[in-house]
Amino acid sequence: MKHATSIRLTVAAAIVAIASAAQAGSKLEKVHMVAEGIDLKPAILRANANGYTTYENSSHTYLLRLYAKAKGSNAVFLATAGSTHGTLVGPEDRVFQHSSGRTDGWGVYKKSIALPIKLNKTRWFTSPGAACESNMKAQMKKGMRKDAVLKKEWKVTAKAKIRFEATADSKVHNRNGRHGGSSETGSSLVAYSVPVICRAAK
Repeated sequence: MKHATSIRLTVAAAIVAIASAAQAGSKLEKVHMVAEGIDLKPAILRANANGYTTYENSSHTYLLRLYAKAKGSNAVFLATAGSTHGTLVGPEDRVFQHSSGRTDGWGVYKKSIALPIKLNKTRWFTSPGAACESNMKAQMKKGMRKDAVLKKEWKVTAKAKIRFEATADSKVHNRNGRHGGSSETGSSLVAYSVPVICRAAK
């Protein structure tokens, strides 16, 4: 059995916060997200003689703890999360959604979630393909031939974009479900480290 060659160990540093503050305003005090753990199942890329091609597995699960605190007499009525390039988690990228319904809402929202996202639907700071290609270029710069790099298995790290959003409004508006332009949304963005295996070409 061949042992994978590792260019760096990053499991311990599973997640790095990029932004973790609510938008300025009067309804939200804090919006925050941290890792509770990491799905150790790596993203696996196939390779051929020309380079890295497709994924062997289809999804990755992100284990997260969500936190949002409303200001004053306001309360959080909607929490969403997903992987997106945008500043908001749109319907097409939304994987998790939790609504308080027509209640006062949550003064403090706290929840741990497992967020499964298909690899081809994940938005990346550094994609698995880019991580494998970058490693290949680095090894070639050290003097290895391209075919020699592709004949080995490598462990690298990708960085996924995961965003959590919380929306707050007055308890009266939360109860009657009429928000209009009165609600306020804050978000937290993290770069989540995903282990990647760059398979050896057959």
